[in-house]
Amino acid sequence: MTASNSLGQSQPSLGLTVTTDEEAPEGPPLQLGANSVTSNGFTLSWSPPSTQLKNGIIQSYLVTIDSGRMLNRTVLPSTTINEYLVTGLRANTNYMAYVQAVNNQGTGPASPSVSVKTSELVPEEPPLNVACVSLSSQSLQITWQPPRPEFRNGLLRGYKIFYEPLNEFLLDKTAGSSQTTTELTVFLSGLEKFSNYSIQV
Repeated sequence: MTASNSLGQSQPSLGLTVTTDEEAPEGPPLQLGANSVTSNGFTLSWSPPSTQLKNGIIQSYLVTIDSGRMLNRTVLPSTTINEYLVTGLRANTNYMAYVQAVNNQGTGPASPSVSVKTSELVPEEPPLNVACVSLSSQSLQITWQPPRPEFRNGLLRGYKIFYEPLNEFLLDKTAGSSQTTTELTVFLSGLEKFSNYSIQV
């Protein structure tokens, strides 16, 4: 700043540096991606918003994980490496994830979401309602129902039936056998006559 009169202008004053107030970010985090997918989680990574759209110093990030039935939000401090390990998820389940930048004035817009499906895991529940009917002195019919959908942890590809005769006196297992099928019924034939069998599906 200078002062002036009819004879001219003064020397300029010392300079001042002034910073305008912050506003909430106008831009979303960039390059959101997911990797290292397992049956119970995955890793999210992203870059900060564009410099001209930060409108202040990014203090933290708000990470949202949405399964359609469950919504989880986590606040993470801003670091030089923007990465988050998501854990505690269900196997073989679709999730949507997005991130928002936060400064002292508020939360910015959400990044484009990424879709992640966790990998399969062995079923958590056995087949249900297993039943056995004797068809003859040497054959049995075994029936069952599949595990409940929320405990299958993936696409069921078949069933394995274990069966073995039991020694009536020693209650000892001998000569075990197995059979696989994609159906909900199996017929066992060629069994020992008048014998007790242990059967598992």
